[in-house]
Amino acid sequence: MRDPTWRIGCVSCRVFLCAALFLGIDPAADNAAPPSKSTKYKQAAIALATGAAEGMEQAGKVIEQKTRAEANWKKVFKEGKAPHLETDNLLLFGKPPNKSLAAIGAVLEKQFVLARKTLGLEEEAPWPGKLAVYFFADRGKFTSFIRTVEGRRPESEDLGSFHIRSDFPHVAAGPPREPHDPSLEAQAAEQLASALLVKKAGTNLPEWVLVGFGRATYYRAAGPREYLGERKRAARLLASRKASAMDVWDNNLPAEAAQVLRGSLVDFLALGPGKTKFLAFLEGYKPGENMVQKTTADAFKAANISPKIVNQKWKAWVRR
Repeated sequence: MRDPTWRIGCVSCRVFLCAALFLGIDPAADNAAPPSKSTKYKQAAIALATGAAEGMEQAGKVIEQKTRAEANWKKVFKEGKAPHLETDNLLLFGKPPNKSLAAIGAVLEKQFVLARKTLGLEEEAPWPGKLAVYFFADRGKFTSFIRTVEGRRPESEDLGSFHIRSDFPHVAAGPPREPHDPSLEAQAAEQLASALLVKKAGTNLPEWVLVGFGRATYYRAAGPREYLGERKRAARLLASRKASAMDVWDNNLPAEAAQVLRGSLVDFLALGPGKTKFLAFLEGYKPGENMVQKTTADAFKAANISPKIVNQKWKAWVRR
């Protein structure tokens, strides 16, 4: 049987060509003369036909991605049908222990839209089709996925992963190992946001930015109550530990405090008072012609931001 995505691709091509020929327009012609009223109508029809063709191609790609994702799931679980849910941008697979896929999917979809807008990725799709998100409540299944699907040896500190350099982009979330580790849902959110961040700014970003962006966008998307709770946690930690922004980016905090304060600082920089310079800040991490790795100090300098002022304004913002 011929691949259904092949048939969809061919149909989409025919939609475009038939519309053009029916309207008397040569799709390859280059008309320099100003278009007449009738030509404008024809061009509008061609635009509609082109949009329909692109939509069909997108649908074909998603069918292919679903099939691959189900096959990946069976590599780990062998038997049974994969629990799954599809949203506008995501293909969710798994059975998280405390929430339904529908509830988690609603938050992750909001987070995806927010992160994409924050990074200026709205005009062009970050990858073909949709992003698969796998939830593994059992660590053994998570590490099996890393070995069999991603083809690498899992590290002891691995709690999640993402892969976007293919036509089958995915995120995988494993269970927490320590009390301060993110929940399964929060881990998926962290990996999702990190995937978008890497797509935008490359692979040279430090861990505090990647983790912080994931946590910040997740709690923003989770709703006002959850976001307020996260703000209060950050305020309590700042008061009890007398921490600074420098402690966050220099990794001078214990793990349980670092998780919250990384999210809070990146929330300030990306979605709060510092948001107008966030993209310039990310750009500052990109290596120059000599390919030397840039530091956080370099990134702040590139965005014309004073680290000292960031520290002062962030702490005042958290305490509000």
